[in-house]
Amino acid sequence: MTLTTLQPESIQTDRLHVSYLSAGSAENPPLLLIHGNVSANLFWDDTLRALSEDYWVLAPDLRGYGQTEALPIDATRGLRDWSDDLKSFLDALGMSQPVHVLGWSLGAGIAMQLAIDQPAAVRSLVLMSPLSPYGFGGTKDDYGTPCYDNYAGSGGGTA
Repeated sequence: MTLTTLQPESIQTDRLHVSYLSAGSAENPPLLLIHGNVSANLFWDDTLRALSEDYWVLAPDLRGYGQTEALPIDATRGLRDWSDDLKSFLDALGMSQPVHVLGWSLGAGIAMQLAIDQPAAVRSLVLMSPLSPYGFGGTKDDYGTPCYDNYAGSGGGTA
């Protein structure tokens, strides 16, 4: 069996220039794969190949990762810059139906934000090793109790 290298594609959205990998037919149900922190869309290489017969699999590089444009992030918006970028990416592709979304780590947090802000755009949601719903660090337990009085980070938030 010969494996071919997936070639990155790119698209200009109304927010930024996005690099992405795709596999499968646009006639199939769309599946959006969102990578985690310190990663890129290449993380999904095997998954793209494995699911391409049943889905149109799309794996963009997030803002500032891989080959996507590195624009500043407004930290006061939480994960919304990234989730807004993904909605803009889907719009630029002319997506006319809700997508299945699978997010890993940071990508799972972004997937949650996308589903909260754009519920009509998300058909289903799968979260792999998601970050805490309270952010990157400084909280513990199911209620987001701060680890320290000043909310100082102590690694990833834990539940």
